[in-house]
Amino acid sequence: MLIVAYLVMVVTKITGGSFIDLFDLSVYYLYAERVVTSGELPYIDFPVEYPQLAMPHMIVLFAIAAALGTPMLFVYLHAILMFGFYVVATLCVYFIALDLYDDEHRAYIAGIIMATAFSCIYFVLTKYDALPTCCMMVALLLFVKRRSLAASATTAIGGMTKWVPFIALPYMIIHDWKNNAKNAILPSIGIVLAIVGVVLIPCFIASTENTLFAYSFHFGRQAQSESIYFFIDYLLGFALTAQFSTILTVGSQLIILGMYWRGSASVRRTIIYISLALFAFIVLNKVFSPQYILWIAPLLALHFSDSGKKIALFVAMQILMFIEYPLTFGFIQVTTEYYDPLACIILYSCKFVVWGIAFVVLAKTPTGDT
Repeated sequence: MLIVAYLVMVVTKITGGSFIDLFDLSVYYLYAERVVTSGELPYIDFPVEYPQLAMPHMIVLFAIAAALGTPMLFVYLHAILMFGFYVVATLCVYFIALDLYDDEHRAYIAGIIMATAFSCIYFVLTKYDALPTCCMMVALLLFVKRRSLAASATTAIGGMTKWVPFIALPYMIIHDWKNNAKNAILPSIGIVLAIVGVVLIPCFIASTENTLFAYSFHFGRQAQSESIYFFIDYLLGFALTAQFSTILTVGSQLIILGMYWRGSASVRRTIIYISLALFAFIVLNKVFSPQYILWIAPLLALHFSDSGKKIALFVAMQILMFIEYPLTFGFIQVTTEYYDPLACIILYSCKFVVWGIAFVVLAKTPTGDT
């Protein structure tokens, strides 16, 4: 994994001048600086675009860098911390695969393709998405080990760093309901509400407007160039599809949840449907930031580890996302514009076709029973 991280740094430095995308890191840095140097409170004195539990690690890392008088130390410490979370997520992939399929070789392959997912590793080094991804995978590991309460608590904690893990919660609850574990449902819901309440209520009381900003900021964004809506509208020559993004995103989630409700609720089938729900959200939301590959990759590693063709599909997704960002970003496109329309049409046509194939393959994954 360290070798892959080194190669990612080398390739991006050769092609782009620096492997570090400082944009998001600078946002984290400036938020933490206001807390440590000015004594301001996030979500109360100023708005933050991320959920509340995203802030603690940023503040601690900034404080260490500030104490040592080395601002760039924040960047390196952040990368090290996120790399640690990625290692934990990768270990979870191995143990979940081992539990789901009772096949040590397949579990090993799943861990390997996750450990060598170079596009993911780039975003591990430059974003904080490894944290919620790690929480999601730990929650799913606890879920397959039938530890519902701990799984729900971990989901809530992860969801308060970035919403991603919350997508698993209704599936875990329905699983318990259908498997006559109803006595576990109320405690699971209770601990989620307790964690969310403890985090949110004080902020709401102090500043409702600044607190809501973290959850409303992304809803007001325009369709980004990475999204399927921007791509279709560009081909059509006028804005049309982006206005339907919320309807399509919510509708897809309800359809997938309804399909899950109508079938059996084995652990394996539950994990598959969680994967489908997350996949659909990524593709159908109007941002589709390349870093979202990090959210779905652990789940795809679980399901695509049983054949060479599926592994090749996984690698193809990694290649396309790495080409999109960081290799061609700023050269053929930015988040709001296509600089080179022909190159972008080719790139995004390949991207959406490959992701579409991956969704079909994922949907056809045997559900089995565990």
